[in-house]
Order: sequence, then structure tokens, then C-alpha cells
Amino acid sequence: ASKSRASEVAKGTKGVTAVRNNLTVKTDPRTGSQTVDDSAITAKVKAALAGDPRTKAHQVNVETREGAVQLSGFVDTSEAKSTAEELARAVDHVKSVDNELDVKK
Repeated sequence: ASKSRASEVAKGTKGVTAVRNNLTVKTDPRTGSQTVDDSAITAKVKAALAGDPRTKAHQVNVETREGAVQLSGFVDTSEAKSTAEELARAVDHVKSVDNELDVKK
């Protein structure tokens, strides 16, 4: 379900003409539950940022390690900074968000 949702968000982004979904959902051998790799989380966060009019025009770098997302780069307003963090936190499988975005002066 997470894989298809990432595709839907990307396809709905203005200017996107095609989506190639190479995301993989892994099963944790210890628990049998599905886990999503960090690249999938990064892709979903980027798609969420690109799909929101408050953050799509900004250059936000997204890195993920073991479910912890780091946002960096520059935004024009403090609203865009907080919105980016909210969007990242709303993505499935995100454990934490480190918001290092700087507001341009």
C-alpha cells in the first residue's frame, strides 16, 4: 500500500509526466512485518513536499537513515519550514524529523 501511495502522490504533482516506481517494501525476517527502506521514505517525503503548494517551490534536501528524516536547505518563510516538517512527519514509517531548514533573510 505504501508503494502505490508514493506513486499516486508523485503522479498528482504538477509538472510530473511519468512515474517509475522502483520502491521496494521489505519484510523483517525477525518479525515478519513489512519494513520500508530509507530510500522509499525519502521518496515519499520528497513527493509530499513537491505536492504541497507551500513547499513545492523550495529546494529542500531530504536524507533518511533508519527512519530518521533530516531536512536541510533554504525556505522563504517560517511557515514553509514548519509545513515541511509536518509533511515529513505525516509520511508512513518516519520515526523522527530533524528540521535543519534555514529561512532566507
